[in-house]
Amino acid sequence: MLTFRIIVMTTIGLAAACSDAEDGDVSGMDADADTDTDTDTDTDTDTDGDTDTDTDGDSLLGDCARDGDCPGGSCVEIGGDGGFATCAIPVAEATGPSTSPELDECVTSEDCTPPARCFWQDFSSGVYYAYNVCLADECETDGNCPQPGLQTCVPAGAFLHPVSTCRNTVCHVHADCTDGPDGTCRPWINGCSSLPQGFGGLHCSYSDDPCRSDGDCDGMACRPSGTDLDPGFICSYEVCPAK
Repeated sequence: MLTFRIIVMTTIGLAAACSDAEDGDVSGMDADADTDTDTDTDTDTDTDGDTDTDTDGDSLLGDCARDGDCPGGSCVEIGGDGGFATCAIPVAEATGPSTSPELDECVTSEDCTPPARCFWQDFSSGVYYAYNVCLADECETDGNCPQPGLQTCVPAGAFLHPVSTCRNTVCHVHADCTDGPDGTCRPWINGCSSLPQGFGGLHCSYSDDPCRSDGDCDGMACRPSGTDLDPGFICSYEVCPAK
């Protein structure tokens, strides 16, 4: 008799649980938790993360892939479409004398003839100087430069250039670099000078180059070889003038 009562009570309990499930009490909780978690987490993460990264990343090669990578500035391609992508962030104008006031061309932009503005710059000619100069944009595209085939237009704000400037270059876009595997047209920086004068132009780099940065060179500098035997970057000694 006791066994029969236990079986009956168990059966009644199971029936009640099934009734609750049909009303949505049990399955409703599971469905909401599983569906919300799977749908929101998987769909949002995959769609937003993969689409943004893949689409923008594939189209630009360099220091940035989108304007969002450049707080306070924008992501620009040097040399035009297919060129090295980097952040262009506005450079602040000079607001007072430099550390070499006797050499200053200006103290503020009011001292310059428009559209030129006053910026602090450093210069190297065997001895280092830093002083204020009046500068105006030189170009909008490579074609505006005096030697379009040998120069590239560096946009204002890129590599700390206060205005757009024509700089010597070996390549303009990645497609120009065909003398080795995975060629890219990238900037190199002269470690002897701060930017923008330290910007050495654009040069082809390849995946089989012995270096990508100075850190790969054990005390030496990673620089363009300048020879046909090594068309990319190599480790070399760099002697800087005394400051």
